[in-house]
Parts: sequence; C-alpha cells; structure tokens
Amino acid sequence: MQAFSPYVRQLRKLADRCTLPAEREVVKDALAGALDGKPASELRRLTSIDQLRKAGAFFTGAALSEKLIAPIVPTLDARSIIADPACGAGDLLVACAKHLPLSKSGQRTLNVWGDQLVGRDLYKAFVDATKIRILLAALHRGAYFEPWNIDAESEKLHKIDRGSGLSEHVPLETATHIVLNPPFLSAPLAPLCAWGTGSASQAAVFLDTCITRARSDAHILAILPDVLRSGSRYSSWRRHIQKHASIERIALHGQFDSWTDVHVFLVYLKKRSAHFFLHSPARPRLQNLSLPTPRLRDITEIFVGPVVPHRDPNLGPWRKFICAKTIPSPDVVRRIQRSRRFSGRVFYGPFVVVRRTSRPGDAERAVATIIAVREPVAVENHLLVLMPIDRTIAGCRRIVKILQNRRTTNWLDNRIRCRHLTVRSLAGIPDWGASKCGLLLPQSTGE
Repeated sequence: MQAFSPYVRQLRKLADRCTLPAEREVVKDALAGALDGKPASELRRLTSIDQLRKAGAFFTGAALSEKLIAPIVPTLDARSIIADPACGAGDLLVACAKHLPLSKSGQRTLNVWGDQLVGRDLYKAFVDATKIRILLAALHRGAYFEPWNIDAESEKLHKIDRGSGLSEHVPLETATHIVLNPPFLSAPLAPLCAWGTGSASQAAVFLDTCITRARSDAHILAILPDVLRSGSRYSSWRRHIQKHASIERIALHGQFDSWTDVHVFLVYLKKRSAHFFLHSPARPRLQNLSLPTPRLRDITEIFVGPVVPHRDPNLGPWRKFICAKTIPSPDVVRRIQRSRRFSGRVFYGPFVVVRRTSRPGDAERAVATIIAVREPVAVENHLLVLMPIDRTIAGCRRIVKILQNRRTTNWLDNRIRCRHLTVRSLAGIPDWGASKCGLLLPQSTGE
C-alpha cells in the first residue's frame, strides 16, 4: 500500500497547519474530511480495486464507525483500553478517541491516549495515517500543543504499530473494548482450527482470535460479512463463538459501501466469564430469524444442480441439460432443446429450479421455473432443484406460489444477504399459505 503514502504526507501537512491559529479556519473543511471519508476516497483513487481486494483494504468511514460504537459510548472513560487488531487508517480508533477524556494540554492527552489505544495493521502507511488522524481528532476537539513536533507526538501512541493483528504480541487480553472491521478475503485455516478446515473468511478468524484472547466481560464489536451470519458452512463457527461470548445485539447494515459489493452486519458481544451459564435463553443468536412452521423443506427436497460445465467432462449418456442463462422465468418448461453427456445425478420432472444468483434489493429473490419434462435432466450448479414431495405439477405450483410471495423476498433479504441462495436458506422459507405465518425481522436486540 505504498501508493497511499502521498496522502499520509498530506495528513502531516494538515496537522502542522492545524496547530497555527491563523490557519485553523482555512483548513476546517480539510480537517473534517480527514476525520471522515477522505482516507477511503484517496485510497481508492491511488490504488486499483484489484490491489484493494487482494489486501482486504476497505476503510470503515465515519458514519459506519459511529454506528458501530454507539452502544458502547457510555462505557468509554479514562480507564478504557480500546484495541483494533485490523485498524487500517484508524476509523474505529478515531471514532472511539472522540469520546475519550480530553486534557487542555495536547501532550498530556496523548500521553493518556497512548496507553488506551491499541492498533495493528500490516501496512506502515496505514499505521502512520492512524496516528496522525488521532492527533487530528485531538486538535479538532481543542487540544493545544506547545511545543508542536508531529513525530514526537505520534510516538506517544506507542501501542499502535505495524504487524499482524492475529499475533500473540497484540495485547488483546488487557482490552476493555475490542473494535473490529477485519479483512473479508479468504485464507487457509490453521491445522487445528476448532470450527473448520480448508479456507475461510479472515473475518471469522479475527473474531475467533479476539474472543478467545479477550478478558472476561470485554466488549467486542465487529463489522462482519453476512455470510458468517447466514452461510451454512459457518454453522460450526457460530456455535463456537456462542460458547465463548454472549451476543448482546445484532444489526443488519446492508452493503458495506458503494464500491464494495458485500453485505455486512454489526454484532455486539461480551466475553463470557468462566462461570457464565452457556445457554442463556435471553441472548440472541448469530442466526437470529425465528422461523414459523411449516416451512418449504416440509413439502420439498432441495438439491444443488450437480453439473459444473467447465469442470465435468462430456462423458456418459446424453441428457437434456438446463442452465441458469437459458431457462425462461417465470414459466413452465415442457421441452428442452439443449443436451450434453453427463454420468452424474439427473432429475425427472416435474420439479422447480431456482437461480442461485440473488442479492438483497432484487425485486424477486427466488426466481423459479417449473420443469415439466419426464425424461432425465442434467442441471447446472448455478441452479437449485426443488423436488416436491408429492412429485406432481400441483406440488410444483404450490412451491412457486410460496417463492413468488412478496413476503418471501422480504424474508430472504433478512435471512441471507449474500449474492447466492443456499439450500438451507430456501428450506427455511415459511409456507405462507399453510398457516398464519408472519415475518419476524431482527430488531435492535437481535431477536
């Protein structure tokens, strides 16, 4: 992230100007921008989107930072120790610093804040930006520095340093508050990981590390990709987290920002003490939609289409073949033109297929088509197959009616905010016509 260094030099010049009485009014707007969205916009201007994705470098911004920390603001005081193990340019630490006690002397303020604020990031330019922005936050609040030396003042923030936030050298055990907007990119898990194998989102690893190492009753606040809340592959991770922390609150946020096509949620946890009752019924759960019954899974079997077109060889008997790009919707397909060789699992109509690609905000989340073909059909993996239990066209029409119900779209928007539907998400859709079902949305308490 060396490309970000020119903006760090601009921040240094801005801090120098802020200490001059004659300049303060002139730089007022620049100071406000430096404490809000300017670092993120400059990072995107100076760095390609591919580099940002590879590094997982997407800054939080002031609005989302303030939204995350709002519930714990009353608990911030002179005894608070706030750690951000993936601090980036310091948005979350700056948001917290705005609520810490301030002395008239800037030097005295930073001496105290230096013991209270802990941060790590892999990139030196981000660490330098974090320190300077905390200086700017103190200046913005009226702290007076005499004499002024930006390097000497930055050194007072000695617990903010370059390094991995997952390192055992990060003093998470002393923190009263841990704030976190971790990288979302996937990486290999440790061989002895308690909740998974292979690769997983680094966000899951960061939160696990924070909770494992945090002291009892520490506040832990995180911005996480929605797949951790709703994805079936993270069910073991969710159970693991809930063994070690009580969930105080969950809030769905929506898309992270206009450049980042990932939906996120905010979670507020407290590290359990050694004697905490593990199954408190008063606490919300990470997967927090209460599901009325009966559900779609009671009237259908659901499968992922088994054909991966560019991986599966064209071997075996000829089969009729459908894929997401070629089937009409909504419609009843009684004749399939396309064929391919396939030796794996096939389906006999009638059945329903649903396109897996789906995202919050779509007019219809579960786009369905009835396949009324009696001969064996090979189905692409970008489609979900819903086979009615009664194996009839009437059963298919009942499934489609449930999927097209406007309440289903609302339900899915809150159940899964990823770009792909899953077997589990469809299985849990209420059968709106079978009983007086209502949609229970997550509220501020997480229930």
